Amino acid sequence: MIDTLMSELNLDGFQLVSGNLFSTLSAPTMTIWPDSISFSQTAYSTLNNCDAITLMLNKNKKSIAVSSVQTSHPNAIIWKKGRDTVKYSKISCTTFARKLYDEWGYDPKYRYKALGRLVTAEKRVMLLFEFSSAVAERIGK
Repeated sequence: MIDTLMSELNLDGFQLVSGNLFSTLSAPTMTIWPDSISFSQTAYSTLNNCDAITLMLNKNKKSIAVSSVQTSHPNAIIWKKGRDTVKYSKISCTTFARKLYDEWGYDPKYRYKALGRLVTAEKRVMLLFEFSSAVAERIGK
């Protein structure tokens, strides 16, 4: 028989767990590999299926901000695989990736994945990926 009387719980010692620690399959992600970067299909669709992005790096905070731009922008990164393809793509950037691995102390046997969230900055919508809380996944398990 179940006791129907509720007892009072003392919450001393309990800590609230941040909802940011729980991801859904629909969360945009960015992954840094030793020789490239990649984005989930959700990241692509979150920025309205644009053809090109710019990438801004904050080395100290281990954060990367991505925003959509015209393909003609001087710093545009084309992240769409083909004209009609709307799916995940891996972008080769060995020099950039190696620099991040060195500066952030990453192990080249792992790739590092961060969840993204929408933010606004200077009247622009961006995806912010915070790699200070990235998940490391061994490459070639």
